[in-house]
Amino acid sequence: MRTKKFCGCPEVRNFALRYVEHGYSVIPLRLDGSKGPALDSWKEYTKRLPTSTEINEWFSDPVGIGLVCGPVSSGLEIIDFDMHQLIWPFLAMLPKELGNQLAKYETPGGWHVAYRCAEVCGNRKLASWETPTSVSQQKNGHRECTGFEPIGKGVRIETRGDSGYIVAEGSPMSVHSSGLPYCHYMGPTLFEIEPIEPHERTAIWQAAMSFDCAKRESAAIKRAKQQIYRETHNVNRDESQPWTWFDSNGDIPGILRNAGWQSIDEAHWTRPGKSNGTSATLGRNDIGEPILTVFSTSTELGPINGQSHRSIGAFNLLTAIQFDGDRKEAARTVREMMKGI
Repeated sequence: MRTKKFCGCPEVRNFALRYVEHGYSVIPLRLDGSKGPALDSWKEYTKRLPTSTEINEWFSDPVGIGLVCGPVSSGLEIIDFDMHQLIWPFLAMLPKELGNQLAKYETPGGWHVAYRCAEVCGNRKLASWETPTSVSQQKNGHRECTGFEPIGKGVRIETRGDSGYIVAEGSPMSVHSSGLPYCHYMGPTLFEIEPIEPHERTAIWQAAMSFDCAKRESAAIKRAKQQIYRETHNVNRDESQPWTWFDSNGDIPGILRNAGWQSIDEAHWTRPGKSNGTSATLGRNDIGEPILTVFSTSTELGPINGQSHRSIGAFNLLTAIQFDGDRKEAARTVREMMKGI
């Protein structure tokens, strides 16, 4: 009986075997630039590690290595950066000791930051972006920029966790459409990383989420950030309550403008009666809800008891400005809003 001739790459197969030996589940990937699985169904490998027989069979043909994330791989979770330049400010936001524990792999489009943790969840979008995209046309045989379209949207940072996978180092370069490799860059390798604590994972996620700069988040992004908060803080939020719902969905810029506040960028705000200067800033908390931080003491929204600032969510802002502090009346109004959604 003739055996199947091995026509794959021994180095790729050996990489795959080594991943499995270190407790990672792997799957074969197509080499057509799509990064797609080379199996009709691969979900069972989110529950169990492949056998050495399966590895030898899969990697007898030229394929890439997909590294399955989640509990099956001892809590492997990946922070996937789609912009190369984000890695350095991200690491600067983490305690040095924690940053040194993370495995950093350069990808064709950005970075994979890897760790293992007892707490892990499914794939999550952490930060999105909106930016003008150029419009060009052919002129004199050359493509020239003629202006900008209003907004281009995308995801800057997301996770790969339970039921997700990434392209692993050791894959042939043709696994990605660019023809560029996935390479370990700094920190421990995936074979060397030690588990981190849940509170350290929370710090990593919060740092990544701080890069979100979408002016108007989609409902899906908001729901994902709320889910992230519940998973990393072990709390339950009752979205049926008007104050909770409005904190997530309220229009702080609209409330401020109706009250006479001014802003040129919706991030820095000037109180009524003042022509310039920053009286407050509008940012987001760790689950993506809008938060107004007021510095001026010359407004009823300002800091109290000698504090340097005061942070106010959308519902409390609505209550203070439109209902003179009457929370019951504000809640009644918000409930009517919710009925119309």
